[in-house]
Amino acid sequence: MHMQANFRDGMGFGGHNFECMFGEVDATPEQEDKLEAIMDKFRDDVRPIKCGFRDTRDDVAKLLGAATIDREAVEKLRAERIAAVDEVSRKLTTALLDAAAVLTAEQRAELVELF
Repeated sequence: MHMQANFRDGMGFGGHNFECMFGEVDATPEQEDKLEAIMDKFRDDVRPIKCGFRDTRDDVAKLLGAATIDREAVEKLRAERIAAVDEVSRKLTTALLDAAAVLTAEQRAELVELF
């Protein structure tokens, strides 16, 4: 199927892969193209945010390993990471709503059953 070839890494949500779910609702090739573009945009949008989390462990280690604990710096880091998670959540919600708008009511009902 077209989408499976382009969604090799899958975008898991609730333990499901989008490509599998869209295949289950018999998306048309046009719908698949639109859905693929939506998910590609989502991945591109969140990639920099995900990369920002890679340094979190090192940042925490530096803060906790310092001679003096800087509570304000720890709180700032925590708040930054929570804001980043919130941003990813907003972007995921937007992508899901955009994808839902591509599907028919019947296809969306089928997806609900898959969840």
